[in-house]
Amino acid sequence: MQRTLTNELSKIVGQEVVLKGWFHTIRKLGNIAFLIVRDRGGFAQVVLTKKEEIEKQKKQKFEGIIRPGKIELMYHHVFRVTKPAIVGVKVLRGRLKTDVSLLKDDGKNIGIVKTLKDKNDFLKEALQGKEIACAIDGPTVGRQIKEGDILYVNIPLPDYKKLKFEIYNDLTQDEKEILDEFILIKRKEDSLWGI
Repeated sequence: MQRTLTNELSKIVGQEVVLKGWFHTIRKLGNIAFLIVRDRGGFAQVVLTKKEEIEKQKKQKFEGIIRPGKIELMYHHVFRVTKPAIVGVKVLRGRLKTDVSLLKDDGKNIGIVKTLKDKNDFLKEALQGKEIACAIDGPTVGRQIKEGDILYVNIPLPDYKKLKFEIYNDLTQDEKEILDEFILIKRKEDSLWGI
């Protein structure tokens, strides 16, 4: 089936179409969700009624986006000091995934999360409250980082703009608060960052 742009929909009412664009927002009303899709032609409203479909669309909305997270380096949990540093961390708020950059509250980049491990299981993601081992490529414990440090997931500007201006209402309250903390850190160096 060929792609249809949103500005062409009025000509083909009642037919099945393929829309390709991005999610602008989701509005929920009971068991019905109204998905606003945006493409180069404009906006279209799609009605979803199955709970599974609503959850699937919500999950796709966050696909490929780095979400907010705040972690603490736990005391007495340094397993390797460098190449990569392996430390015990507690996810204080939000989430931590592999292959994300971390920064300190002074805005300095620390390194990249390489692996997350809970006992014998490697994880792709750890949620709030989880205490795990984390391999971070870049820093040396005792130099760039130390036990007790608070680190934030470094959200790239395009992801920040999408989180803040397009899908903010779908974030958890904790993620919203971390996003606000994160922007204050980024604006210490550049007062217009994220605008």
